[in-house]
Amino acid sequence: MNSIEKRLHVPWLDGLRGLAILLVVMHHFFDGYYLFTVGWVGVNLFFILSGYLITGRLLCHMEQDGGRHFFRNFYGRRVLRIFPLYYGTLVVFFMVLPVFYSRYFYFFHDLYRDQWWYWSYLSNWQTVLYGMPANGMLITFWSLAVEEQFYLVWPFIFRYTERLNRKTIILILWGVSIVCRVWAKNTMLSYFSTLTAAEPLLMGALLILLEKEGRLGYYRRVVAVMSVCAMAVLSFVVWKDHDLTFRNAGVMRWGYTCIDVLLAALLYVLVAPGGGVAVRRLFSSGWLRWLGKYSYGIYVYHGFIMQMLVFKCQAILVGRGMQAGPVYFLTRAGGIVLLLVCSYGSYYLFEKQFLRLKKYFT
Repeated sequence: MNSIEKRLHVPWLDGLRGLAILLVVMHHFFDGYYLFTVGWVGVNLFFILSGYLITGRLLCHMEQDGGRHFFRNFYGRRVLRIFPLYYGTLVVFFMVLPVFYSRYFYFFHDLYRDQWWYWSYLSNWQTVLYGMPANGMLITFWSLAVEEQFYLVWPFIFRYTERLNRKTIILILWGVSIVCRVWAKNTMLSYFSTLTAAEPLLMGALLILLEKEGRLGYYRRVVAVMSVCAMAVLSFVVWKDHDLTFRNAGVMRWGYTCIDVLLAALLYVLVAPGGGVAVRRLFSSGWLRWLGKYSYGIYVYHGFIMQMLVFKCQAILVGRGMQAGPVYFLTRAGGIVLLLVCSYGSYYLFEKQFLRLKKYFT
């Protein structure tokens, strides 16, 4: 394991991934509570971490045998990590479930008709072009589509650019991302667009490039100043409009970059030389690392469990005369327990069988 690989396997990065999935799940399960409406930023944290880790992996492949098997190794490992669970879920939902569920087409006709958007990893563009789908069962797959599009483009840019130009290209693309978001006609277009979501991915990539050069420590004061400015701007935006969701035009236009700067600063604290010991200890805690380890399955399954079990159980129990408040928390607590069990089982019974094959792409 080379020096870059060692930096990609530190425990606090798993903990940071755990925080990201915790934010997302709490946002979707408890969206009726104001504080949890900001949980969508967990997706941005996922993007920043993905940009950091994926670019670090690209650096590893460049160092191995001069990068001769660069694309084979990178895409081989990505396919084994992402495709089995993603396409396995689609097979069950679009091919198996219609056979056993008699009312499938009554509830999921539109999703079935538009399923090619999901098979082709373009579901985020369906939302951009036509708005939110009538049934939100697969809406969370939009971010998986964005990441896959990033994986298809970024390795080629990375491979065929000189080392000194990569940071410049990232800054240019970052600027393009900001302009596209600010000029977007509506928040739906700006939020789900790959051009907007490229910003946190690029910020993560920039961090690992600076770390590779051993220059992260020189930017400590810059990161601190940017974080203070970002917090000030974000506070003003939220003061003007208390809506914490991406539907707030001010948040998307002026606050989005501020959010990404603050999340990137958190990653910076964890990976920079002499990073905060207390922060690293927090994100090295067992429960956050546990969530991070199984975060992919948690992310994929949580929409299904919410839509098909939590909401239906809630309606049934309230319909039988139980009080809405206790039922709300009871059904969600049961849904979260089931989600964690399913994700744990999925990892060891299904996903890990494919992950073992990664040894052939290293």
